[in-house]
Amino acid sequence: MRLRAALVAAFFALLTVDASADERITGYNSNVDVAQNGALTVTETISVIAEGERIRHGIYRDFPTTYTDKLGRRAHVSFDVLHVTRDGSDEPYSLDSIESGVRIKIGSADNLVPEGRHTYTITYATDRQIGFFRDYDELYWNVTGNFWIFPIDRAEVTINLPMGAHVRQYASYTGSVGSRANNAQCEQFSGRTLHCWTTAVLEANEGLTVAVGFDKGAVLPPTAAEQRAMFIRDNASSVAAIFGIAVLLVYFLATWFEFGRDPSGGPVIPLFAPPKDFSPAAVRFVHEMGYDRKAFAATLIDMAVKGYMKIAQNDGTYKLTRTGKLDRDAGLASAESAVSSKLFSSAHDSIELKQTNHTDVAAAISALKTSLKNEYEKAYFVTNSHWFIGGLVLLAITGIATALLSDDAATAGFMLFWLSGWSLGTSFLVHRVYDNWRDVIFGPGSRILNTLSALFITAFATPFVGALIFVLYTFGGQISWIASAALIAGGIATYVFYHLLKAPTLLGSKIRAQIDGFKMYLSTAETPRLEMLQPPAVTPDVFEKFLPYAIALDCENAWSKKFEAEAAAAGTAPDQAYTPVWYTGGSYGSFSPSSFASSIGASMAAAAASAATAPGSSSGSGGGGSSGGGGGGGGGGGW
Repeated sequence: MRLRAALVAAFFALLTVDASADERITGYNSNVDVAQNGALTVTETISVIAEGERIRHGIYRDFPTTYTDKLGRRAHVSFDVLHVTRDGSDEPYSLDSIESGVRIKIGSADNLVPEGRHTYTITYATDRQIGFFRDYDELYWNVTGNFWIFPIDRAEVTINLPMGAHVRQYASYTGSVGSRANNAQCEQFSGRTLHCWTTAVLEANEGLTVAVGFDKGAVLPPTAAEQRAMFIRDNASSVAAIFGIAVLLVYFLATWFEFGRDPSGGPVIPLFAPPKDFSPAAVRFVHEMGYDRKAFAATLIDMAVKGYMKIAQNDGTYKLTRTGKLDRDAGLASAESAVSSKLFSSAHDSIELKQTNHTDVAAAISALKTSLKNEYEKAYFVTNSHWFIGGLVLLAITGIATALLSDDAATAGFMLFWLSGWSLGTSFLVHRVYDNWRDVIFGPGSRILNTLSALFITAFATPFVGALIFVLYTFGGQISWIASAALIAGGIATYVFYHLLKAPTLLGSKIRAQIDGFKMYLSTAETPRLEMLQPPAVTPDVFEKFLPYAIALDCENAWSKKFEAEAAAAGTAPDQAYTPVWYTGGSYGSFSPSSFASSIGASMAAAAASAATAPGSSSGSGGGGSSGGGGGGGGGGGW
């Protein structure tokens, strides 16, 4: 009776244990064959208990293929799956890229694994796992990996060295990453075979690592050609970036040398009038070899000075009112007539520079750009835009190749795409910051207002610059710092050559020399040299006539002070020296030529730019190792 009761109790105890058994790896057996060329063929036999919880369709095995040494250098090893089975039969699998490695996912999403015990085998090949030292060579092998989500009841490994090898030393380690515990034993079966096994359960995220040193010569070290190939393989993204940017720089230098160098325009001498038939906008367009918003402000002021319209300013809003003069009577240039046709119509003779009128203001700006480009661009300068676009294409190809050759092409490609757009927007903001601080130091207008404006745009741009730096840092870690630095250098070079590739024609060089001579007169105080040339007196009429040109050439402050100095020498107070009939403003009592000239150009340019923007179209917003060391490794789980 007692024996029967004991047998029944033991039977039910076994049922209870089996029913409560959790998912785990009951056995992990690895066989590693080392070839004479250093390649490894590994067969892992993994026995598991599946209960339909985490092991539903099968298991997965993660294998690291990218390693980073203590100097930050990356090494890439191969991982080629040769055969996969479950319970002795072929089993489907797929390979997915993971961070720094590959995941082999065993099983099918259409089928469930029956509950119970199953045995998986994975056979794969890998290379570059042998360490070559001065006195011996070594295989430092992470047998199981330290990132299995299941406990491992028993793990063992058999390492077979090539013919002629002899084991000189060995060590084993168990536990989590960095552990130097040794709950394992090793035994040599022959001079070239080592067998090691664990003596305690490996919990989740614990593994077995074995290092075996053997005589030199049994495994052939890589040749010089193989080392070069491995270097390119390890640094493919950096090589692509450096090579691509080198080609880009050669391309830009060659095109600049051939097409972008400025011809000599002759000596610059002071001139007392602008080039004949050149409006203020034309002077700025040719001098800067491109359009900017100050050309539009100079155009409006010139039209007002000529009596074609009047400008009224009230609470920061500018109102333009046509006087009734015809274009030809006012002497408007062709570009100015193009502007007037868009600002005014038979239906209205006035317009405010407000966003509600953005359609008309934007059309006027577009008309000015088109007129200036058609009349002056090819005759006086060339932008060589087609050569610049060629450089952009080279930069884009380099960036794409760098991303595709990185360890995680999808992530690197997305970050590159994001950085391209973000960098353009941020560079625009940084340029605005530079312009504002330049105005604080050298520019016209109120130093206090300029400083406040510069502080505001700096504060606004700072988060964008910070985000750019952070993502560039992350991007550098993704593709390599060398590749990231090369691409940044390429972007800077592209920006620089965008300006350098613009070149005046021979006629343009002569006109630009004349413009510089006129600017010298506008911005230079009286000197013996100028006095010898007998410059005209800066009368109110002369001051007003050349004011739009001074605004176009960024010397309105110097021009107005020059006028005030001559007025003072004649005994006239600055606020009585000049009164514009074409302008009325709210704070006229504190008017002086210098304060007026210093502010109206910049403020009208900003007002026109704001008015041309549609509302809502822009956003404001040797025993010295440890567990987990060496090659191999990774881990796995169920799915």
